[in-house]
Amino acid sequence: MEDEIDLRPYIDSLRKSWYLILVSAVSFTIIALVISSLLSPKYEANALIIVKSSDIIQLDERIRDTSQSQPLNSLPELAISDELLQTVITKLALNNINHVEQLRKILKTTQGSSTSFIQFTASYDDPELAANIASIWATEFVNHVNNIYFDYDGGQLQFYEDQLVEAESKLLNAEEELISYQSINPSGIISNTLAAYNQRQLDYLAAQQDLTFLAQDVEAHLTTLTEPANAQPVSFADQYLALSLQLRLLNLESAAPLLLQPIDSTNLTTENRLEQTATLESMLTILDNQSLALSETLTEIESQIVDLQQQLEIANTEFARLSREVTIAESTYNLLALKVEEENITSRNTGEGIRLASKPSVPIKPVSPDFIRNGIIGFLFGFIVGTFALISKQWWQIYNQQ
Repeated sequence: MEDEIDLRPYIDSLRKSWYLILVSAVSFTIIALVISSLLSPKYEANALIIVKSSDIIQLDERIRDTSQSQPLNSLPELAISDELLQTVITKLALNNINHVEQLRKILKTTQGSSTSFIQFTASYDDPELAANIASIWATEFVNHVNNIYFDYDGGQLQFYEDQLVEAESKLLNAEEELISYQSINPSGIISNTLAAYNQRQLDYLAAQQDLTFLAQDVEAHLTTLTEPANAQPVSFADQYLALSLQLRLLNLESAAPLLLQPIDSTNLTTENRLEQTATLESMLTILDNQSLALSETLTEIESQIVDLQQQLEIANTEFARLSREVTIAESTYNLLALKVEEENITSRNTGEGIRLASKPSVPIKPVSPDFIRNGIIGFLFGFIVGTFALISKQWWQIYNQQ
């Protein structure tokens, strides 16, 4: 085929000029070694951090501490935070490192096979300074994290103690307000007065019902006496019934404090039908007047009862409000007292939390430049460049002959 490429000229060219490829590879190897020798050596110092699990002390389940459940995966990000690195810069006092970005470039964190282990690596051209940077960085990280999550500096404890003092003051004020109110609390007096008015209302309602029944009986007897067919003299039974009705009317005065009007009659009963009828009609008038008077009195009593109920509810509501404030203040005080005790115990438990498991040692051998690796890379690169140059030269010659 016309597009077939004959590789034999290229292979012959590589076989004849193999020494040029070797020269290129050796030359680039020498260049790589020279450049590596000109680079400043870099040393790495490693510190190991261990996260020890701690028991959660919880005296009251209503106050939950979520700091112990912080994910360990967030610790590497916290290790290179600006606040922590700024503290490390202040401790180092190096002239060529005065910003967190410069320091962050030479630091590295590596999570171990277990999330409980974190390796802190510092790279620097001075082995002692590299070890010093790693040591200060790891130490400040341990202090920083323990203060945040485990309150080693007592800041959290002081916060809860301040809150406890404030809660105690609120509790004392609430108790004093309740005591002061109890000295003027009218609920007992109002309750007694209300009970008396309720009893009066019951008595008057009963008396009013008796008046109604009595009026019905008087009307029934009066109807009997005034019937046209009944023209006989008043019988003894009628007189006895009229007398009974009059006695019931008089007895109502003892059942309820009413001022009953006396019946305008010389005798309590009579055989005269007209006189008996007049007596019964007079009783009806008295009953109507008394019923009207009772209704007015009951209206006044109901108004007074409603007013007393309102006053009693106001007094009880105020007492309930003050009592509720005391209960809330007391509950808050008790919870904070337990929390202060928890924090006090936790802050003393310095055997848990973040620990420096291994301090960095001064490195002896630099990690860069790696002469062997760089020499191999230079040799391979030179070999590729030499081979490419010979192939390109042969291609050019073939192209010009066509």
